[in-house]
Amino acid sequence: MARFIMAGRIQAFSFLMLFSIIGLFLPLLSLFANAAIALVTLRKGWQSGLYLSIAGAATLSLLPLALSGGEGSLADGFLLGLLQWLPVVLFAAVLHYSVSWKLTLESIFLLTSIGVLLFHIFVPEPGSFWSAILEKNVKPALEASNNPDLDIQKWLSTASYWMTAFVALLMSMSWSLSMLLARFWQAQLYNPGGFGEEFRTIRLGKPAASAVLLLMGVTAFTQHSVAIELLVCGLAVFLFQGISLLHAVVKQRELHRTLLVIFYVLFIMLPVHIALLVVAFGIIDSFADFRAKLIKK
Repeated sequence: MARFIMAGRIQAFSFLMLFSIIGLFLPLLSLFANAAIALVTLRKGWQSGLYLSIAGAATLSLLPLALSGGEGSLADGFLLGLLQWLPVVLFAAVLHYSVSWKLTLESIFLLTSIGVLLFHIFVPEPGSFWSAILEKNVKPALEASNNPDLDIQKWLSTASYWMTAFVALLMSMSWSLSMLLARFWQAQLYNPGGFGEEFRTIRLGKPAASAVLLLMGVTAFTQHSVAIELLVCGLAVFLFQGISLLHAVVKQRELHRTLLVIFYVLFIMLPVHIALLVVAFGIIDSFADFRAKLIKK
């Protein structure tokens, strides 16, 4: 995939469009479209990433027209593409010029937090906003399921409350995974084995960890939705520090790689519980620096 993307602008654009369209039906595969833009930016600079993003967004703007029989808006697809891809160009540029995962993940944390705050500024009643969307797009499917144990109105009310946090988590995870995939592709082509070494050093540090702990305290005392949503943004990036720490410990202590397989299996089976545990170790590691201690031993 990486070799095809880097073969030229036409190939990169074709790959982007293919996985953007597939991503409409299989959202997880949209990560490949994001990663393609990140890879181009990492290798050729932000100008090339920006050009690819704008060209892709302009092409995507034709989709609403095609799907609605000519009654859609050109602006919808264009804005959707830019909102998804311009941040990817930004984060890839940060990693390209700084060669720092710390700054890259901090940038993701910062931008998702700004997005949450702007959303609350422009949408004074998020619950009503999400409720209207869920009523239109999700409620019919819930009613069609004919599940007697499901209180549809209660479910919609709960979902509306958590939707902003869920979207923030989704964006943060999507951008982070896209950056990791792009860096992996780049290493495969130009620096074999380099990705593993780089990944095992991911560590955000005390300022970001302190911000997350502060948000935990505010959330515990106020239960305010904005504090919860900002906390989710922070927890998302520390998940990757925790996973990085686990890989580093296995490598430094020369433990069997089966431990990593067991970890990922448990992660799939119990995602919330395992994620919270990993995040906790990631935050603690920002203060304790377990990897440095292992090196000294």
